[in-house]
Amino acid sequence: MATTATYTWNTGATSTVFFATTTVTRLADGTSNVTSVGSVTAGFALGSTAVREKIFPELDVTACMSTQGVTQLSGPATLTFTL
Repeated sequence: MATTATYTWNTGATSTVFFATTTVTRLADGTSNVTSVGSVTAGFALGSTAVREKIFPELDVTACMSTQGVTQLSGPATLTFTL
């Protein structure tokens, strides 16, 4: 699924990134690595390649089976621009 995200830097500048591809890899420890690749379409680093990587913890099966389900996940993320 393609997505667009805008990031605001500590200088006040912004970068808008169009992530065209996303892959999800299940790791041996049960976590999921979600990697999105795209390009900066506006602002700082215009034209650069952008890679966003998120690591999500293994899901709690009992939470998945509850009536509310899993409403959010969090984990470390990195964003890299190749100029």
